[in-house]
Amino acid sequence: MNLTRYFTQLEFYPDDTSLGPRIQTRRQLWTIGSYLSLAAGLFARQIVKFPVVQTNSVNWNWGVLAASFLIALAVFSPAMRYLNRHRKKPGMEHVLASFSLGFFLNLVLDKLVRFL
Repeated sequence: MNLTRYFTQLEFYPDDTSLGPRIQTRRQLWTIGSYLSLAAGLFARQIVKFPVVQTNSVNWNWGVLAASFLIALAVFSPAMRYLNRHRKKPGMEHVLASFSLGFFLNLVLDKLVRFL
């Protein structure tokens, strides 16, 4: 598997055997939307002080947003492939799973670093 395919082929609509650009476009849109949702979850965690729900304006910058996208590229492919194996048709649960994965992954890692 080449590197580009690893990040772009997340196995959306694995049972759909239709050919042509329509199915490819749908797969690409779900892939892009899922990556954006995960990055939004990571970014949202960075701008919210937890456990007090208060926004942290210090982290509203392009560097934090770019880092959120890089982390999304690193951790997202295996998680989404696992979900797509069990849920064949993409839906709202894919979007919410992406956002939640980003938010809670960052939360857990933050608590783990503070614990160690």
